[in-house]
Amino acid sequence: MKAKNEKLILTRLKSGDKEAYSEIYYLYVDAIFRFIFFRTGNRETAEDLTQEVFLKFIEIVDKEHITQIRPYLYRIARNLVIDYYKKSDSNVQIEKVEYRLTEEGKTEAEAELAITQKALFRLKEEWRELIIMKHVDGLSHNEIAKVLGKSNVYIRVNLHRAVKALKNILEENE
Repeated sequence: MKAKNEKLILTRLKSGDKEAYSEIYYLYVDAIFRFIFFRTGNRETAEDLTQEVFLKFIEIVDKEHITQIRPYLYRIARNLVIDYYKKSDSNVQIEKVEYRLTEEGKTEAEAELAITQKALFRLKEEWRELIIMKHVDGLSHNEIAKVLGKSNVYIRVNLHRAVKALKNILEENE
């Protein structure tokens, strides 16, 4: 979404236009769900946390100085996933992640996606998060930097390292 449209929606939100919330939800719900699903591997958990992201956004939109919607939603989602794992006192393990895409009758592309998803879970959390934000959700380096509170240089360098590590893992599996 263009910055002008985001600023317009934010202005509408702050002026009390309730339809603006719906617009934000429908614009970003799939991307936020995908981001959380790739981090948790569980559809029900991802659905619950996705709803919580938008509820938290509604609660704080008037209190915070928000200039861009998408990075802010991702920051909320990221924090909720972190809180989820702190509460459950567990780490993501490959065996616990749902990999139903490899079931009989699925396409080759879906099977490759499942292999890639397994490889992603072998990366350290920070690198997995960078790859998902950049290559799955299409966030810019600037947006990722805002979500993570890091510099653009840090994002570029670590994203390069993450992609290289992912390629190495995928080559091991060939």
